[in-house]
Amino acid sequence: MNAMMRSASVYGAVLVALLGASWMNYTAEPKQELDGKVVLIPGEIDELTKVTWSSRNRDEAIIERKEDSIGSYYDVQYTRWTEVKKPKEPPKPPEPTEPEGPKTPEEADTPDTPDTPDTPDTPDTPEEAPEPEPEYTSKVSKFKSGEKAQELFKSLSPMLALRKLDAMSPDKLETTGLDDPKDALTFVRRGKTITLEVGGEVYGTRDRYVRDPSSGDVYLVDDELLRPLRYARTRLPDRTLWSVATADIAKVTIGSPDGSVEVLQKHAQDAEKASWVRVATPDDTDEQLETWMDKAMRMKSSAYSDEDDDLDGVELLFSLTIENESGTTETIEVLRKPDDDKADYWGRSEHTRGTVKLLRGQSRALADDISAIIGE
Repeated sequence: MNAMMRSASVYGAVLVALLGASWMNYTAEPKQELDGKVVLIPGEIDELTKVTWSSRNRDEAIIERKEDSIGSYYDVQYTRWTEVKKPKEPPKPPEPTEPEGPKTPEEADTPDTPDTPDTPDTPDTPEEAPEPEPEYTSKVSKFKSGEKAQELFKSLSPMLALRKLDAMSPDKLETTGLDDPKDALTFVRRGKTITLEVGGEVYGTRDRYVRDPSSGDVYLVDDELLRPLRYARTRLPDRTLWSVATADIAKVTIGSPDGSVEVLQKHAQDAEKASWVRVATPDDTDEQLETWMDKAMRMKSSAYSDEDDDLDGVELLFSLTIENESGTTETIEVLRKPDDDKADYWGRSEHTRGTVKLLRGQSRALADDISAIIGE
């Protein structure tokens, strides 16, 4: 009886262990397919909070995940350095020599004989003036990023390399640009900072040499992985003006300094049947309203405002307060300086978290028809 009980206990323990292992294997996240690549920096996307790309005397992009009362977003600070071109100094003219005066009779009778010193003078070698250090001026721009930054963080979690290279001699490092790297990539994961040195491009491709200075290991990294960082100013800005997808919009309040009107979206989930109607007359078709709302739903920003933009004196042209099915709202305001045909159109909303420049033609068409849309 005791032997049977011991056997049952052993088999039971084995069964429990197998069930536990099966459950852990079932619930574990699937392993990432490396496709022959190697992990350069491990980690999950939730652990990565900040990425910095810096290029000496050229530019720097800092992408940081932040939280506010609305939710999480990606904040980007981009700095561009430009060398100050100094005007060349004109060559100095030779100093004039004083003309000799008329000779006295005694000087005239004395033949000119050059001085012949006992030991010839050794001319002093003029010291070359050191090259002046170049001066740079910087311009900082800040903007919010959205899906592009999220895709970037995901592609770096973990960061993969095409392959790890063999140990390099100093001569080889020079050919790869890692003897004096101009570019660097810095991560902040779980509060820990990790820096990589980025060298030159591989001949025949645009892939880059990357070195981990803590270990000295050198890797080959796909350039497509680094491009969003290298061209952050153009690739990362969020062009959207609100967070709600058009299909999820239930109601919009169109406002202006002269009044407002509420409109509903019927059949919102069916792109072919979806239509915009006034709340006051939901059964009436309004083609002008339909056209205006279709244009409004395609509004995009072209750039975020920076320190050079003059926003003093801008006034509200119109606004859109968007409401989804759950009743959550967000408002986009369209602004412009009055009585200035060359003035830019600007927008701001909770989603943009700042002021953005709007497309001129698109915004002008909407502003010109706002009175007809709101009516009396």
